[in-house]
Amino acid sequence: LTLLIYTPPSITLAYAVALHLANLLVQFDRREGWLPNAILMPMLLCGLLAGAALGYAGSAIGGACAGWVLGGAGLFGLSITRRGNFMSAADVLLFGACGAWVGLGGFWAFLLLAGAGLWAVRGVRRSTRAPMVQAAVCSAARPVWRYPTALPCAVGLLMVFLLRNSPALPHWVQFLLGG
Repeated sequence: LTLLIYTPPSITLAYAVALHLANLLVQFDRREGWLPNAILMPMLLCGLLAGAALGYAGSAIGGACAGWVLGGAGLFGLSITRRGNFMSAADVLLFGACGAWVGLGGFWAFLLLAGAGLWAVRGVRRSTRAPMVQAAVCSAARPVWRYPTALPCAVGLLMVFLLRNSPALPHWVQFLLGG
């Protein structure tokens, strides 16, 4: 409701496109175990075009680059330290696409929220012994198990969108969100 009340219609429409694409990615990640480039690339392109249309093209490009580099480095670090499969090329592209949508200023809050979500997914998986997502592979190869990354990224994207347009936030929160 906050998103609809305090946000101009053009920005609300752009956010709806981003959240729709993120929802599609969550469903693919949950059911099929992979993130299709046919959804990731339009999400990245729409994020860059929305940034240009809304007047923050430089921030969208910077957010996409930061998402690709820092998201890849973070997922690689998690894969090494936690001995789990956190990283694929599609996961890095997902961080780049989300970075394009939130821009360089909001990327730091997104990274914090998505990182906390990834740690929560790992914690829930460990405490409940819930299975990870099985990646789609050839029938002859042994299955590859990976941690789902689309849900924490989608929730982080939603939280940044909601917080960015919430009224009466403290100055330091607005600064963290890129405002």
